[in-house]
Amino acid sequence: MKKRNMVYLAKKAESKRESKLLAGLLEGQGVIIGNTKDIHCYNINDVVNVEVESNGTWAWCERVRDKFNQTVRVEDILIKK
Repeated sequence: MKKRNMVYLAKKAESKRESKLLAGLLEGQGVIIGNTKDIHCYNINDVVNVEVESNGTWAWCERVRDKFNQTVRVEDILIKK
């Protein structure tokens, strides 16, 4: 298989994974997908309500199931718009 075909299939699989994670969420909600920079108390795949700050690097999150609040980096969240 050619390298460009492998890259295409990898991107397609990633977009399919993201669409499955966002299915059923309301606008303004998101899913925690990683913990790249900071240690936070959320687990991967936790559903959160999201408010992004004006500078765009941090987001204020509130976990849906128990209303726990914490700020998280934007690159750790997949947000439904």
